[in-house]
Amino acid sequence: MADPAERKPVDERKRLTMRLAVVAFGYIVYRLIEPASLAGALLLGFGVWLVGVGRVERTINPEATDRQRMLQTTGMRIGMAMIAIGTVLAVL
Repeated sequence: MADPAERKPVDERKRLTMRLAVVAFGYIVYRLIEPASLAGALLLGFGVWLVGVGRVERTINPEATDRQRMLQTTGMRIGMAMIAIGTVLAVL
């Protein structure tokens, strides 16, 4: 576990920009799938958002605490499951 005093500062401007880009990408995916299946589109959009935010946090803040790393990993796994289920619902 990294000592809070030894961690590098996180560039908040870059972090916010990347998070907004992930939200926009998730919304675009939602809008593309929505005419076929609302439930599938919602799951895909939120899944893309969860996976994207996890990737952004892992990239921007590599010295995360153990708890932060666990939450990032859990969120990404849930996001991948949502993408898989949303894809199945959108295809059916």
